[in-house]
Amino acid sequence: MILAVDIGNTNIVIGCIEQEKIYFVERVSTNISSTELEYVVEFKTLLDLYQIPVKEITGCIIASVVPPLNNIVKSALEKLLRITPLLVGPGVKTGLNILMDN
Repeated sequence: MILAVDIGNTNIVIGCIEQEKIYFVERVSTNISSTELEYVVEFKTLLDLYQIPVKEITGCIIASVVPPLNNIVKSALEKLLRITPLLVGPGVKTGLNILMDN
């Protein structure tokens, strides 16, 4: 299973997927002053709510538009899952060709 986390200005969207199956997609409030431990508790609570054991999470990816939270959320997920999440950003090889106008 993969845990996907999208950090936005007002909400953090968390989803758990495995191949074609979506186990859940939920939102929690983005709080710039929350600590690493507070995010661990929020993520753990969601997994417990959907009866997904932490040991079944084999990968994690983070996308963010709130740079100050990147390391806090990444550290929280490392502490909870015992794996290193992939933080999507400039330089990450996705295999996608992204075209943008200046």
